[in-house]
Amino acid sequence: MRQTFLPTCLCLLLLPILASGAPHQWSAAEDVPDIRAAYGCVAGAFADGVFHVVTTDGDRNVRHVRRANGQWIAPVSLAYHRASFSPDLAFSQGMLHMVGQNKFKVWHSTFDGTTWSNPAEIPAMEARNRPRIAAMNGVVHLTHGGMNMDRRRVFHAANAGWGWGHNVALPDQTGRPTAALAGLDGTLHMVYISKNSPTAWHTFRDRWGEWSPPTQIPGINTNRPLDLVAANGRLFCLHTVGEARLWEQLPLAYCEYADGRWDAPTALEGYVCYGNPAAAVEPGAPQQIHLLLPSRVGILHLQTQDEMKIAPVRMKKMGAAR
Repeated sequence: MRQTFLPTCLCLLLLPILASGAPHQWSAAEDVPDIRAAYGCVAGAFADGVFHVVTTDGDRNVRHVRRANGQWIAPVSLAYHRASFSPDLAFSQGMLHMVGQNKFKVWHSTFDGTTWSNPAEIPAMEARNRPRIAAMNGVVHLTHGGMNMDRRRVFHAANAGWGWGHNVALPDQTGRPTAALAGLDGTLHMVYISKNSPTAWHTFRDRWGEWSPPTQIPGINTNRPLDLVAANGRLFCLHTVGEARLWEQLPLAYCEYADGRWDAPTALEGYVCYGNPAAAVEPGAPQQIHLLLPSRVGILHLQTQDEMKIAPVRMKKMGAAR
């Protein structure tokens, strides 16, 4: 019986990657026209290629503005939506979801691309501060601070499309409202500021619904809420630097998380924020990160302009006998 061997060969596979930890390239900033964040809060999210931004005016009316094909569409006031702070946004199962708080009652509304549903109060849920949401695997997750003696506790609820589940207080997490959420590789992550110091903390929820003990994010020193998104396989945490009142400006920075560790904060040179900055992720390859920075007179918008790089990967095919 004769045995022959196929020749061993080496080949190069060219893979597009975004260099891990590489500095982001940022666009010039532009004004979001004809809109102002009255309470220093703003939120943004992408849905079907359109960038949606919401905030509130001085009368607590929710304002909605869109950016499509690089052009801003004139903002509109939503007739039935009122919020003490800016609502938050997340896109899930073909719908844009919005959650807000008005007179301590937390409400939920959806947008089908044409019309917003009337806000519906979420049963047995009250919040003294701004609730936050994020979508992962078809589920909308919500976090908020409680009322009175529970105002420093962090609560979590989820909606998989058939209503909100139990509103559960997390056992080890106590912080200043509000916590921010993002899903990365099937794991829900949360970041928040400590109730006792201007330090940032990180926890995540495993597949069984248990939250990890919180660990400190090194290098963050601020008394304002954080924002958190996931892009290109990494968490991106946007934060102000230092302590100040809401209407006073602070510098900005961000840090990123991958492979179980946080990078040191990177300054966002040349920009300040008068309230709470927000981040959103534009789908694509690579995903681009958009920032919304409230000012005294309006809202600034800028985004990453990162490019994919081609990395050669050497692959070896071993010979086979036959």
